[in-house]
Amino acid sequence: MLKVCPLFLAVIVFAACSCNTGKNNTSKISEGIIEYEITYPKIDKDDIFMLGMMPKDMKMKFKDNNTIGELKTGAGVFTTKFITNNNERNLFHYLKFLNKKYGLILDSADIYGSYAKKPADMQLIPSDSTKVIAGYTCKRMDVVFNDTTKNFVIYYTEDIDIKDPNWCSPFHEIKGVLMEYNITQFNVEMHLTAKAVTAVEISEDEFAMPAEYEKITQKEMKEKFTDF
Repeated sequence: MLKVCPLFLAVIVFAACSCNTGKNNTSKISEGIIEYEITYPKIDKDDIFMLGMMPKDMKMKFKDNNTIGELKTGAGVFTTKFITNNNERNLFHYLKFLNKKYGLILDSADIYGSYAKKPADMQLIPSDSTKVIAGYTCKRMDVVFNDTTKNFVIYYTEDIDIKDPNWCSPFHEIKGVLMEYNITQFNVEMHLTAKAVTAVEISEDEFAMPAEYEKITQKEMKEKFTDF
């Protein structure tokens, strides 16, 4: 299973200001929100019940090289949030299911030993191809496995100012922000494509860990997702 620290996942905006990186744009935004659309390539399109339960989008807040991501199912029955501190190299994984709240704190040793561990048969192969996504010209990277049915393509941009944004994922060799990619979490494959990038002020309070939660282990967190 390919585990990824989502530089993926959700957010609420305060004031919006659309931001594109065109040829005339000389500055990179370092604070704001990226909105992603999520699709599920391995779930049958006719499986309305299953697709109806899955999150349809993800948003990621970023500021000072730190990120917050959140995924929610319909009606907010299930919420999972990731708060990463890219400078101190730690991550807080928060899970809310109905009225239960759980938290998992990971340091760099935990992350490099699991979340950022690259599968032995995975290769990242650069390409000269580009693609415009959410107004950004993105570079292509081919992700290749021994089992070619697992292959997919990543598009990333170097025009959003987040330093080493993929440090806590198997894609840590890529120094740009991922704008289109696949991840597999707990045997569910997701395809994420950025649909909007917005420059907006983010409060420091957003990066604080939620006050009330039960501390659990990585194994217990995995079991919670499996049960769900």
